[in-house]
Amino acid sequence: MVTALLDQGTVESVRTIFDVRRLPDQAQSRPSWAAQSETADLASWVPSVCDVDSIILAYPDALGLTFGRLERRLLAAGARNVVVLTGRRRLFPLSPRTMRSFRWRRLLASTRIAELMLAIAILPVAAALAGYDWLKADTRPHQ
Repeated sequence: MVTALLDQGTVESVRTIFDVRRLPDQAQSRPSWAAQSETADLASWVPSVCDVDSIILAYPDALGLTFGRLERRLLAAGARNVVVLTGRRRLFPLSPRTMRSFRWRRLLASTRIAELMLAIAILPVAAALAGYDWLKADTRPHQ
């Protein structure tokens, strides 16, 4: 996905930083734009962003479930143009509005609150329906 994105524009230089928790498969050859790459623990470290024109965050999923702290630290460090590329091939700028939207969706995805509430609600509903079926059961013999 990143290769397709970089092919659409004119890029002078690329600095690639892979998170140690999401290292690419070593058996695959790295693309030419990732020749100068490094590995870092992005959970606790932020690269210097003062001389960076654009930052592309490539999420492996649709919500970037583990990227919230990194996003906040990048913006706090003064990153000017942060672009998000999701696992669903969506591309959009990272803004405070986007981060608020992600915060809500990430909360729902990580806690599974909606699923938990529905699981709790289904037990009394199922019991009520079973009781209704029992009361309305046809006692005539079937032929």
